[in-house]
This record gives sequence, structure tokens and C-alpha cells, in this order.
Amino acid sequence: MRREKALGFIGLGLCFLFPLISVLQVSDVDGAWRQVVANTQPSVVRITGVDGAVAAVSGVVVQHAPLRVAIAGRSESTQLRTASGAGWLDWQPVYVDPHGDFTILEARMATAAASSEPAPTAVDPSVIGDMTTTPEDDRGVVAVLVAPSAAPQMPMWVGKLTAQRGADGRASYQGDGLRPLRADVVGTADAEAAAPPVDPALCGAPFVTRDGVVLALYAGRTADGIRAVPMGLVRDAVTGLDRHAQR
Repeated sequence: MRREKALGFIGLGLCFLFPLISVLQVSDVDGAWRQVVANTQPSVVRITGVDGAVAAVSGVVVQHAPLRVAIAGRSESTQLRTASGAGWLDWQPVYVDPHGDFTILEARMATAAASSEPAPTAVDPSVIGDMTTTPEDDRGVVAVLVAPSAAPQMPMWVGKLTAQRGADGRASYQGDGLRPLRADVVGTADAEAAAPPVDPALCGAPFVTRDGVVLALYAGRTADGIRAVPMGLVRDAVTGLDRHAQR
């Protein structure tokens, strides 16, 4: 009888232990993602229109001198700015992708208050990733969508990016399975299901892998799912701008 009772307690303990192990594993995974976010956020900025007519978007600083930032899509305004301290950094478009997938902005000027603040940190070119999967590889790459630190209320999202190519051979990523990063105390499935949709202001924010590779710019949601622009295309455009400036 004692033996049966002891076995019963062991079984009951295991019932509680396995969910706890699962929770700890999930927490550890999300903790690693948060470290990726912390490492990348100094290079992610929030961009708004001077007159407020343009909705806020995100961008990735891709070069330090001159200070340049990449955003997804075409800019709807030539008067764009980023808050910096008590002042502003003003941006002007210097390159628009022929396909309209992204735009590169260059810092035009800063107010006196902004100039005393350290400039955003440019992404190290060595961590800008090329296409790591092919359209035939449906495994995809798991990455986190990193919001600007100026927008702490926005949840971070983790999902899978799969490579694809258009009829013209143009490379892009399609994302699916996005979920918000859990809080320090792991929430329930119902809490996750009730999470808000991806904020449109994250358009232009980077998808970053667990290894810190800046893989793509979030370009919004289409009927086929999440769309993202490969950062390799942005890097090539920046290289082209530098070559043109050296002539």
C-alpha cells in the first residue's frame, strides 16, 4: 500500500514537473530573443512626417557617415524626422528602389538640441544577411521583429521568414506564424490570441535572427501574409551610393 501511495505521489509530481519544464524552456527562448532585441534596438529609429500628415514608420540605420537609414516602401513625404533628445534629426530621400520596395534616407540636418545627442548606431555591415533560404526550402528562418526603443509599448514579434521570388526573379521574404514575445511571466494561450495585430508603425523595422543577422525589413501584410524586403538589396543600394559619391 505504501509503495502504491509513493508511486502515486511520484506520478503527481511528474504531472506538475513537465508543464514547469515547458514553461522554463519557453521563457529561456524568449529571453534569448529579448537579448537580440536589446542588441539591435540602437540601430532602429522611429520616423515621422514634419507636418504630422505622414503616419509614423520605422527604419534601420545602415550607415554612420553619412548617416543613412532604410525604410520599407516609398516615402510619401520629403519632410521626415526622428526625435533625438529634445530636438530632431531631419531626413531626405537619396535613393528609391526601382521596384518601390525600400527607400534610403540621409540625415540632412539636426537641431542644436539633437546635435548634442549621440547619433543612432549603424548596423554593422557584417551582420546584414543575404537570402539564407531558397524558394525550394520551405523550412524558412525564424527571426524577431525589432521595434524602435522609442516605442516601448509595441510588442516584439517572432515568426518564420521563407524566401520567394517574383516572376521577374526579384527576391523577397514571406512571413507567417508571427507571435508576440511573452512577458517575463509566461502568459496563457488565450492571452496570446488576444494580442493586438502588428502595428503599422513597425513597417520598416528589421527582422533579426537568433544569431543577430539583420535579415529583412518588415513591409506590411498582404493577402498572402507578412512581406519582408531582404536587407541584402538595401546593402547593395548603399554600396552603389558610395561608389557614385566617389566618382
